Amino acid sequence: MQFVFGIDVSCDSVTVAVASDEHTLLREYKINSDKAGFSRLLKDLRSVNHPQIIYESTGVYSRRVRTFLIHQGYDFVELNPLQAKLDLTENFRRKKTDRNDARDLACSQYIRNRLTTVQEKPVYLDLRDNERFYQQLTRDDVRKEDQLERVIQVVFPGVQRIYSDKYGQNLYETLQLFPNPDLVLKESLDSLTNKLQAGLSKRLGKKRCRDYAQRLINAAKAAYPAVDSSSCMLHQMQFYCQSLLEIEQERDQIINQMVAEAKAAKLPELEIYQSVPGIGLTTAICLTAELGDLHRFSSPSKINAYIGIDLVVYESGNYTGHRRITKHGNQYARKILFRTIDNILAATKTHPCHIADYYRRRKKESSKSPEKVTKKIHIAAMARLLRTIYHLVLHNQKYNYEIAISH
Repeated sequence: MQFVFGIDVSCDSVTVAVASDEHTLLREYKINSDKAGFSRLLKDLRSVNHPQIIYESTGVYSRRVRTFLIHQGYDFVELNPLQAKLDLTENFRRKKTDRNDARDLACSQYIRNRLTTVQEKPVYLDLRDNERFYQQLTRDDVRKEDQLERVIQVVFPGVQRIYSDKYGQNLYETLQLFPNPDLVLKESLDSLTNKLQAGLSKRLGKKRCRDYAQRLINAAKAAYPAVDSSSCMLHQMQFYCQSLLEIEQERDQIINQMVAEAKAAKLPELEIYQSVPGIGLTTAICLTAELGDLHRFSSPSKINAYIGIDLVVYESGNYTGHRRITKHGNQYARKILFRTIDNILAATKTHPCHIADYYRRRKKESSKSPEKVTKKIHIAAMARLLRTIYHLVLHNQKYNYEIAISH
């Protein structure tokens, strides 16, 4: 007899339902998501032979259940929330409660007979956690830049134009030293040059620092700030600059840590992805983290669904709607791949790539307006890139343009 354990996961507790067939529920109970609760679940799992286990993925809450099952050596079915909703609504779900969800998950397994989830190596999960933190810091960086921009307009308008990179380490460190025009104009050109040369982390020559000092003086003379040097907003300026410097430093450390971890685990994806023109080290390690082990996918179309670029079509009678992507998958991987296409297009001037050839050919053949067609071609190019790297990873090969255009 095959027993199925349906598990519904919430914040602090787990509801378990054990079924012997699609109509027979043997028992159900609720446990806390702690050592005592998992010990009880383990005892129940060990009381039967080869139990099937199914639960709905609920982000961070289901991570503890997944880790517990892996540590105990059990296979399991981790069900996508959208798929769970479709499956259970169609056949079972009438009233949504934790008990009903656990019971329906267990009973539906006899009908659906879903395959067990392929378990990735722990290194991929660790890389993904780090990559998500990296993306969070990137969003924080953008938000802090917007906040700094608003303060600059009040305290020192125009100062962001003295450096070639409008926002960057040099500007942040300069504003920590001189957050207001009045403070700049108190210094002589020689004094300002020396303080910039000593205060900037990037080691710059005397001549360049003098040039920046002169630009800073010119910006201070031209500026008409809304507050003077005694305003509390100067502290806000310095706070945002310090925050941005710390965020940038942390982001660099994360990438270095991820690369070291991938190399220590001898993951081939890092070098394979970097062999594609336009994919640098940061993009390669982020793709490795978000796509994970590509061997767990049976075809490139499965990867398309995983990142949410699989197409859906609405048809009714003689009417056929426009095709669109589902956007139901891994949004982090989708965004990285979207930017990757831009990088490939930029790099193709010196490093040819069949993805860029395909993109430009499709754009040239299209009769629609550039705005409407660009995004669709981007998606198509992403799908083609996924097919390419899927083939390369499965055959442990690096990218070769001549071979790519011959297929």
